[in-house]
Amino acid sequence: IAAYSGCPAVVLRLLRAGADMTLRDVDRKTALQWAMERGHTECVKAFRTHLGEVAAARNKALSAEAGGAGAAVGASAAASASSGEGGAEAEPSSGAVPEEVVLAAGRGEEAAVLAWLDGGGRVDAT
Repeated sequence: IAAYSGCPAVVLRLLRAGADMTLRDVDRKTALQWAMERGHTECVKAFRTHLGEVAAARNKALSAEAGGAGAAVGASAAASASSGEGGAEAEPSSGAVPEEVVLAAGRGEEAAVLAWLDGGGRVDAT
């Protein structure tokens, strides 16, 4: 809903909290695909930022384990994920996020969603 509604701060916060960006809705679209389709360029940038952070962390861990070898390994995974391909279909009502938070996100109320996340709200999209 955050990507669909154009709430980039919420998108980035959800991704950093562990939201699965490969999940698809009933229309078989990922959050990234919705952001792109609806022209929410700041949300698309949030996905790219997150993918860059994940790739950098993975490269750092691989470099530490292999003494510097394999520095480019996570970049291809990040690139394929950024296309919005793959992934599982989300359950329509997993109960992971309270309905009032979902409704606030749908209304574009970033502050309410961010307050929920800052207050310990957890994202379990798997």
